Amino acid sequence: MLRWLEAAPHDARALSVALVSLATSLVSPLPASAQTVGERATAHGCTTSAIEDWGLLAQLGRAQACMDPSGLVELRPGGSLTFADRGPHFSTPQARDALYGARDTGVAIQVNSAFRNLLEQYWLYIATSPACGAVATPGSSNHESGSAFDIQEYASARAALEARGCDWPNIASDPWHFDCAPSPRRTVLHFQRLWNLNNPGDRIDEDNVWGPQTQARLRASPIAGFADDGCGPPPTPDAGPPATPDAGSPSSPDAGPASTPDAGVPSGVDAAVELVDASPFDASLEVGPRPATLSTSCACRLGAGASSRAPWTILGLLGALLARRRRARRAVSALGALRAGARSRRVARP
Repeated sequence: MLRWLEAAPHDARALSVALVSLATSLVSPLPASAQTVGERATAHGCTTSAIEDWGLLAQLGRAQACMDPSGLVELRPGGSLTFADRGPHFSTPQARDALYGARDTGVAIQVNSAFRNLLEQYWLYIATSPACGAVATPGSSNHESGSAFDIQEYASARAALEARGCDWPNIASDPWHFDCAPSPRRTVLHFQRLWNLNNPGDRIDEDNVWGPQTQARLRASPIAGFADDGCGPPPTPDAGPPATPDAGSPSSPDAGPASTPDAGVPSGVDAAVELVDASPFDASLEVGPRPATLSTSCACRLGAGASSRAPWTILGLLGALLARRRRARRAVSALGALRAGARSRRVARP
């Protein structure tokens, strides 16, 4: 790319046309198939691995923690307790105590599923694999309250879990399921509030009931997450291009602000690129640290991700290189003028 810049015509008009053409090609929208839950909800097996990296999945977890901070605690592997996927995993405090108590007896326990938010429950509910067994309708599973576990070694772990208050309902199509101190399920309500916060022009009832309107909005939700999860103050504004406002319609998914960090970045510092317009053909590039917006206190807002800023970063670099070339040409012209003046003075000297 640098070689192309060096070889580019010096004419400002030609170079500006090249910059505009490159920027237009880079900022073209992503295919619609990569944007919403409904568009990605194709045939899949009995696993949530395909959605583990979705910003929306992490955002729903944070929103639940903010709206109900004492409801869930994180589970940790250790001793004879393992998990089938990478997690993180959560449950109610009472269910955790029962699980840890069973673990302390030395019996092998592999947890295949613990707490599920609404997106996870819906993903399993629409799975095409019979290996899922009986999957409850979203909003009606005890997994959504954080009080249920699916245990791989259900037969050998049953006695230890029942001794600590867990119930084995002995469901023929779901034999690995245990209920431990059931508690209220609020995953539907948490999603409804999250949707309304980000779609004031398309509000739905906050009634904690799974129905057609809630299902339609979940399918219309952006997999990258919403712009606001209601968990804290907004991040420091970035000078990148503004996001397209949400149209408030389920069929127009919000991709989130283009300059907001992606949900997949748990911590750290990201580079902020800022274009400062000085003239139609002059720009300066400013690079500096931007505070991370994800924290354990839930001060977090998600958007389309850092990847959506890449085209503007490249455009900024091109603009900066163009500005540097202009400044260099001006410096050469000024130096030539100084030399000419010096020669004139020497000739005029008696």
